[in-house]
Amino acid sequence: MSLCIASTNFDHSSLVRDNIRDSKFRAKLNRALSEVTIEYGGLKYQLERAEHIRKEGQKKDVPGILHRLWPILTLLISEIEPGNRYELVCTTETGLVRYRLGDVINCTRFVSRADDLVPLPFEPVDIPRIPLISIAYRVGSLLDIFGEKTSEQHVMNALKQTIGEWKEQRISVDMCDFTTYPKLDMFPPQYVIFLELIDEQGCKIDDQQLRVLQKMADYEVERQLCKANERYDYNRNVKKLSPLTCILVRSGTFSTFLQKELLTGRVNLIQIKPYRLLKNEHHVQFFYDNKIDTSSC
Repeated sequence: MSLCIASTNFDHSSLVRDNIRDSKFRAKLNRALSEVTIEYGGLKYQLERAEHIRKEGQKKDVPGILHRLWPILTLLISEIEPGNRYELVCTTETGLVRYRLGDVINCTRFVSRADDLVPLPFEPVDIPRIPLISIAYRVGSLLDIFGEKTSEQHVMNALKQTIGEWKEQRISVDMCDFTTYPKLDMFPPQYVIFLELIDEQGCKIDDQQLRVLQKMADYEVERQLCKANERYDYNRNVKKLSPLTCILVRSGTFSTFLQKELLTGRVNLIQIKPYRLLKNEHHVQFFYDNKIDTSSC
């Protein structure tokens, strides 16, 4: 099991090899395992979980192996640690008990005296553990036209895999942000993904390089999304959905969208969640207006 987690491949399990002959079903299990590991932190989670399973498996005379391998741990906000990812649940005096809010967060670091985000006393007192967090994504379906239930994590994984392939081609880019919407006024309908890129140092990418990437984006992201979500792949194969369109937008588009379209006097900047699904026609048009001009390619 430890090796299965580390490699996201159940073929290393003799139990799976001996009892599941259907190669398609085994591939489905591997995809599900890959999605779970990505959801909980990717490679870092894989290695830590695999090592934990290996150590627990060596304890021959300790009962409760399943609970030790997969502990269900609930933490208070003051107990979370930087570098880890958590799903939020809420319990209130008025009746909510472990209510899943649907948000998955990253704990980035703790507040220090060098920060100006939270007012701290001037006296030299100990600063409590105040974690700073960012919203990673929301649990559940993001795009769902014909029951394909494409999640935010599916799209994010497809984009990361695409960018990973570009990096292997020595194109030094990274993802700044993305958003989506289902284009239903065409037949068959399709997904539209707006993607802003930055270079690996967080700097602006020149327009010529963006034009080159735009030519490759549709095919690469489509291919990766089909691998990430087999229901989407099925609906593409039976022609219920058109190939997706991935539109690269100009540098600074998302920060401008945040400042001009979402930020109001009643909302603080850090309170705004990533805007992954566009439902407002005005918002959709904003991103179309900021797409990279490929006419000079």
